[in-house]
Amino acid sequence: MNKRQRKTLSEIFEKPTRANIKWSSLVSLMKAMGAIVEEREGSRVCFYVLDEAVVLHKPHPGNEIKKYVVDDLRAFFKKKGVLK
Repeated sequence: MNKRQRKTLSEIFEKPTRANIKWSSLVSLMKAMGAIVEEREGSRVCFYVLDEAVVLHKPHPGNEIKKYVVDDLRAFFKKKGVLK
């Protein structure tokens, strides 16, 4: 994992929840963690990572993920034992 990906992971764990994390940064982080990315119907994207599937909504029309997605990611990473 490179410096930029570690920064994205840290941003996910920040309080208050950030609303300016770029989708492309999240995809880069997930791929660095070994995720397989699968586009689904509508704006859904499935990441197969850490032996589990995580389905997230791709932001549109902008490129920044919503706060509820950041909260979901934080909960997922905590459950899997990933620390910032």
